[in-house]
Amino acid sequence: AEFNWDRLLRRIDDGAVVPVIGQELLRQDIDGKTVSLGGLIAQRLAKSLEIEIEPQPFFELNDVVSTYLSRPGTVPSELYQDIAWIYKEVAKALPVPAALMQLAAIGKFDLFVNLGFDSMLACALNRARFAGACCTREIAFSINQSTDSQEQALKPPPEGTPVVFNLFGRASSTDDYVIHDEDALEFIHRLVSGDVEPPQWLL
Repeated sequence: AEFNWDRLLRRIDDGAVVPVIGQELLRQDIDGKTVSLGGLIAQRLAKSLEIEIEPQPFFELNDVVSTYLSRPGTVPSELYQDIAWIYKEVAKALPVPAALMQLAAIGKFDLFVNLGFDSMLACALNRARFAGACCTREIAFSINQSTDSQEQALKPPPEGTPVVFNLFGRASSTDDYVIHDEDALEFIHRLVSGDVEPPQWLL
């Protein structure tokens, strides 16, 4: 059956649609090559760890991390700071993908769920709606959240402020974000079990 676009547009107009953003929207063509944020991070990480594999599209980082952790004696916690540093370096040189800019320009979307640990979507929203000013609210789901972070997340944003909910955390020097499948399972389990809950206003 043909997809009912009119129904979707009505739901968007009613504010009943929440976009969920994955790695697919972080791909773009640069110098004739299609690259993605996750793929570029994975390439640099693989080089630094001396890993040679053929990762699957959109799962590049998971494939590199999983291959590394299969080696005897590896310490998972060492990777988070390395990946956060690589992410910052790569993000500086990578423009915001056009697909994110187009999505950000749809003013009826006020809440977004980001499945990456990056801030590309928040950057797109700031550019598309606030001329680059940092007005978008970013909230990272965290399984080890500090009391201060929890208190800040409890405060609802002002009306009209777009919110990006980073379901799998944000890149940092700690291990409180997702870098491979086992992390993702842990985050989802903690969310679904109610062991760690996002703010009620967000739910």
